[in-house]
Amino acid sequence: MRSIVIVVALLLIFMIEGCCSMGSSNEFKEDAEYVVDVLEASIEKKGLPKSEIERLDKFFENDYQDKEKDIQMKLISIYMAFLGKTDFKNIETESNQQLFKKLRAELDEIRMEITSL
Repeated sequence: MRSIVIVVALLLIFMIEGCCSMGSSNEFKEDAEYVVDVLEASIEKKGLPKSEIERLDKFFENDYQDKEKDIQMKLISIYMAFLGKTDFKNIETESNQQLFKKLRAELDEIRMEITSL
């Protein structure tokens, strides 16, 4: 009787952990897609809305595993490249246009990675 209770308890724990990890994966996908959308819009509008910075920072501060962590790091890299390499004083420069083209291509690749999770 006692061993049955232990087995049932272990099964319940396993099921709960499985459900939680699925939920966090779906949550990651939604959050990552949102970050991609914000970064694409920022490149298009040539500026990052201050209202989105807090949500982006929260996503970047989360601790993920494996493929999710790789995607997160790629998004951080794009975010930093956009902020650090864009010449906001002369937004229409050729170097900015090349940077934006490169970042858009990287975001397209990341979006495909997110979809395949």
